[in-house]
This record gives sequence, structure tokens and C-alpha cells, in this order.
Amino acid sequence: MKNLCRPTRKQCVRHAIGVQFSQQNRSFINFSKMDVAQMSRYVSPVNPAVFPHLTCVLMGIGIFFTAWFFVYEVTSNKLSRYIFKELLIALVASIFLGSGIVFLALWVGIYV
Repeated sequence: MKNLCRPTRKQCVRHAIGVQFSQQNRSFINFSKMDVAQMSRYVSPVNPAVFPHLTCVLMGIGIFFTAWFFVYEVTSNKLSRYIFKELLIALVASIFLGSGIVFLALWVGIYV
């Protein structure tokens, strides 16, 4: 009697994690399929109607902190600067500007 396709180590690992090995067709096709009509529709956590408002508010706050950082760098001398304050202002500005850019892209239809 001839030995039917003995599974390799890789196939045994796949079987151990839930993929069924079939001796008849020697493949891993036994995944369950779900009907699209039974799936729940994805709903965005942020309403697309508020994308323009979020863009303007977040970009405005980011530009404010960027301007504050620029004025702080220009008006203070080398001895009166604090690296922690510079990093904090730059971090806050970059977070608000980055979030504003994401909502700007979503607003114009570039879905990221």
C-alpha cells in the first residue's frame, strides 16, 4: 500500500494553528467563507461631515504652537533657552498639525 502525501513540518504547524489539512486535495482550502450580506457595515468613529471643522481647528491650533515656537526661538538668547520647553512646544505643534493633515486628506477624499 502506497503512503499518501505525508504532511511536512510546515503543514503540521499550519494544522496546529487551525488550518485543516486535507488528504484528498492536499491543500489548505478548508477556510469558512462568510456572506457579504451577513457582515456588519463599517461605521467610521468620526462623522465625515465634521472633517472640514476638525481640519480647520486642528490646523489652527498647530499653527499657533508653531508660531509660538518660532517666536520663542527668535526672541530668546542661547543662555535663556530651555530644551524641555522647546521640545514640548514642538511636540504639541507636530501632533496638532499631523492630525490636521490627516483630516485634510480625509476631507478631500484621500482615505488614509
